[in-house]
Amino acid sequence: MSEMDIGWSIEGPFDSLLEATKAAGIDQNAINPGNIDADLVYPSFFCTSQPAWLKALAYLYVRNIQFRLFFFATTTSGAERWRYRVYPGMDAEMLSRMREIDAAEARQLEKLQESMAVITDRLRAVQFDDDLL
Repeated sequence: MSEMDIGWSIEGPFDSLLEATKAAGIDQNAINPGNIDADLVYPSFFCTSQPAWLKALAYLYVRNIQFRLFFFATTTSGAERWRYRVYPGMDAEMLSRMREIDAAEARQLEKLQESMAVITDRLRAVQFDDDLL
């Protein structure tokens, strides 16, 4: 099996991602426009700072902006091998079907979704000053 690179992708409205990158100090060239939504990928050429990427994610979350968070892997040649939606999480029926196909991968996805739930609970508890984000 070939070597794989792991990444994270925030997908949402272009204008919202533009605001989030400005607030986080990320080069606006890091946003990849799409037909419907744009995405902001970490790590990528224009987004190499994990703290800045997380700040952009927090910016969207605390403002209740709709977005999707994906965890994915690509081969060294750039071909995508797999992609999991972590937020919003998959429903119980979809996870049940995934368990039937591959129980180990389904458990890993559940762990990621549980971690995301902990993070979002922490973000809900914090009162952010708009000047900070």
